[in-house]
Amino acid sequence: MTWYGPVRVAYVHVDEPSAPKGLGDESKRYKLVMMVPKEEAEAIGHLNAAYQAAVNEGVAKLWKGKMPPKLDSCVRDGDATDNPDFKGFLLVSVKSKYRPQVFDPNRRICTVPGFVYSGCYAWVRIAFLPFDVAGNKGVMGVFNDVMFARDGERFGGMGTTEDQIRDLPFTGLQPTGPAGFGQQDAAPGIGGAPAGFGRQGAAPGFGAAPA
Repeated sequence: MTWYGPVRVAYVHVDEPSAPKGLGDESKRYKLVMMVPKEEAEAIGHLNAAYQAAVNEGVAKLWKGKMPPKLDSCVRDGDATDNPDFKGFLLVSVKSKYRPQVFDPNRRICTVPGFVYSGCYAWVRIAFLPFDVAGNKGVMGVFNDVMFARDGERFGGMGTTEDQIRDLPFTGLQPTGPAGFGQQDAAPGIGGAPAGFGRQGAAPGFGAAPA
């Protein structure tokens, strides 16, 4: 798992799980969408490296040594939506069967409902994983933890629905991760964070987990 951020988040369901329209309780997941600015070359490079590693793992272990002709992906192009809020962003959808831990900016566990909301900025601890389920092959994004970074304008009445994001075109990330990615150190501190976008290991001040 790697901490990424701070990024603006949308379609946030970290307090209660949500299921796509028309599906039952067994499909409910905790989830959110990370909005990554396209001009953030270093950030995109980190995502490229992590995503390509998952693709390589899928080819080696799940997809019989071949790249699938159609790859289902958790990364979409925000410019392909009708929503102006998503223009200029890559949209990274992440989910979890289990309720993620939510932390405040002081790295304390927070149980206040709605503390992390659609439109705020947050650090998100994610991983990319390949899958092959019922003939569908692709790369999913999963997450364990979210740490609130700062307030942002709340989203409301979005033109693009959460389900429609799944049908947007995949961006075709390339493996261009910069040197130094994957350092086993803490994520940058909130406020005055360095240029590095994704760092592996614990969030700032966490150690294994906060007390």
